[in-house]
Amino acid sequence: MKFSGKYIVIVSLLIVITAGVVYTRTIGHISINMDTCIKGKLFYVKYIKGLSQLRDNDYVTFLFKGNKILHKNTRLIKFVGCMPGERIITVGLKYYCINKRGKHYLGRACTKAIPKCPKHIAFNQIVPKNKLFAIGTAANSYDSRYWGFVNSKSITGRAYKIF
Repeated sequence: MKFSGKYIVIVSLLIVITAGVVYTRTIGHISINMDTCIKGKLFYVKYIKGLSQLRDNDYVTFLFKGNKILHKNTRLIKFVGCMPGERIITVGLKYYCINKRGKHYLGRACTKAIPKCPKHIAFNQIVPKNKLFAIGTAANSYDSRYWGFVNSKSITGRAYKIF
């Protein structure tokens, strides 16, 4: 049985497309970041469930719980600022994570001088089990400083910056 070149190209394309779909549905995908709250525009996102594969300063993707500012299930990318069992504290407008390696500055809450600045949450507590404190790199990042902890059930992946 002899196959034509056109048939081989079509079958090859179908195999590549099927493999791509299976890969992006089960292992990971490329994501373009259109937001300015995190440095980087192109990320590879590896699918994970829960917190076991995350560490401080990793990029994490999750589905936002929703509120008046962002819709429910908006996919966000942030840094892991504080993990379960670590202490998150607020001193004035400054946020710190205290863990085995010491006290780490995470960022500062915006002030009312910035238009549409939401009210920040002051913390002095241990990050609860199955939660994390997520933070952006920009001063105007809308993150855990304003809406609290991210539930582990909302986490969709660990992101790796490509550029």
